[in-house]
Amino acid sequence: MPRTFWTQVAAAALAGGLLALSFPNGLWPRLGQAPGWLAWVALVPFLLAWRDANWPRCFALGWLLGFVYFYTMISWLPLINRDTNVDNAIGRIIFAFLGGLYFGLFSFSAKAVTDRLQWPSAVVVPLAWVAWEYVRGQIIIGGWPWGSLGHTQYGTPLVRQVAAVAGVSGVSYWVMAANAVLASGWSRNWAEPLRCSVKDAFRRPGLAAMVLLLAAGWLYLLARCTVEARAFARQPAPPLHLALLQGNLNTDQRWDQAYKENVFARMEPLHRQAAATHPDLVIWAESCFPGILEYEPEKAWEDRLRSLIREAGVPTLLTSNEYQPTHLLEGPRFHHYNSAFLLGAQGETLGRYRKIRLVPGGEYIPWEWMKRFLKSVVREPIPVDFESGEEYEPLQLGGPNGTWRFSPLICYEDQFEELGYQLAKNGARFFCSMSNDAWAGHSAMSSQRTAMAVFLAIEHRAYMPRASMTGPTTVIDPWGKISSALPFFTSGMKTATIHPADFTTFFSRYGNLIPFIITIVFGFLMIISCLPRRLGAGNLPRAENSHHQRPV
Repeated sequence: MPRTFWTQVAAAALAGGLLALSFPNGLWPRLGQAPGWLAWVALVPFLLAWRDANWPRCFALGWLLGFVYFYTMISWLPLINRDTNVDNAIGRIIFAFLGGLYFGLFSFSAKAVTDRLQWPSAVVVPLAWVAWEYVRGQIIIGGWPWGSLGHTQYGTPLVRQVAAVAGVSGVSYWVMAANAVLASGWSRNWAEPLRCSVKDAFRRPGLAAMVLLLAAGWLYLLARCTVEARAFARQPAPPLHLALLQGNLNTDQRWDQAYKENVFARMEPLHRQAAATHPDLVIWAESCFPGILEYEPEKAWEDRLRSLIREAGVPTLLTSNEYQPTHLLEGPRFHHYNSAFLLGAQGETLGRYRKIRLVPGGEYIPWEWMKRFLKSVVREPIPVDFESGEEYEPLQLGGPNGTWRFSPLICYEDQFEELGYQLAKNGARFFCSMSNDAWAGHSAMSSQRTAMAVFLAIEHRAYMPRASMTGPTTVIDPWGKISSALPFFTSGMKTATIHPADFTTFFSRYGNLIPFIITIVFGFLMIISCLPRRLGAGNLPRAENSHHQRPV
């Protein structure tokens, strides 16, 4: 490949665009249209340009890769809070800029370790990618787990099963490793990388140990995944019958008395229709109840809801704002939560879950300066900050076939692996995802969320019924298969029978242990590469240290 600056820029931009196309996006927003196979080769142009670039340019090329990827993928971001005094497209640019920084740090650090230690890029690059992807997933501002490389494989049944042991990061590792191997073999003898690696193994004990450790570790994890899958398939699991309600309501309207009456008039017949199928649980999409439970000014709406459920005689799961008073000397102070309530067949409250992962800017504003800024650009900023829930205790539902422990997931909580791990560790055996994506229109946002939720189901071998306001309302099974969904932007009911099992996977017990270890290992390699050249180059002979041949 030519080594000119503009050729390298074009290669990085091309790779970012190809990677975005392998995930639901603006061109094909629906789940079944994204070609996940494209991710296995999408990063080859970038890696070819990266191989011939110096360290500062590697950072710039990595940032450009990330900027193009995020900017293309999150084409729906300007739809958030459209009632503003400025163009919300600026938010899309800011997010893409910040997200690109993680890609730049990946590119720079991988190049530094590769050059300083003279290790093959096919070994270093996948480690660097997983490490920085893991770091990005832990930071919500400017970096969150949305659109990890492994998420592109939601439609590949065999590959996505790795997540039951290694999480999404395990899938990301294999996809990036394939790209790195293809780039290493480009325009050269394909046997050369293997020959070079065998030769290096005799001269560099550190490299040999790393390769053997990686090979042994992944063989163990794959074997563990296979054994667990067989054990799960034999696990007894009684049936649980569900009915999911898709309200198709326009929640952007003013929540006055007329709107609330319209909402209840839409949901009441849907609930009765669902109850007629005799399910064990009815699940409403987020924001389908027009009142506020256990709040005196909204008591009339609460009474109507509990009466409806009592008449239907079926336990019901739904969301509601929750205002809990704390009585102080100067008067009551309310704690505000976004909560899911489990109501029994007689309308009584059996349990509640308070949303733990809140949406920055939508449910709370993190800093005072940001609050002042938003008041200047948003005509109607959020009136009050919600508080994050602190309880990971699952809800409990009894039925004729047994008792089930499950956890609701509200809005975008179904993309957070750490949250799913904490809930599963506390006994949740399936998840109920409830969302309101009406604001996103016909964009790819809803499909992207559903694609990422696939991995949370696989990681814990747990069913995940998903009730969405405008779609897709569907069920994800423990193998990651997505059932047929209700049509988008229609009111309707979907019935399903699931078989939750009392089963814990490797991921349910240890969480993101694999990417955490990889991050520590790569951080150690970065430290070693920063040492003086004589130490950082390992035990190579002096003559080879001075040889400027690029690592394979």
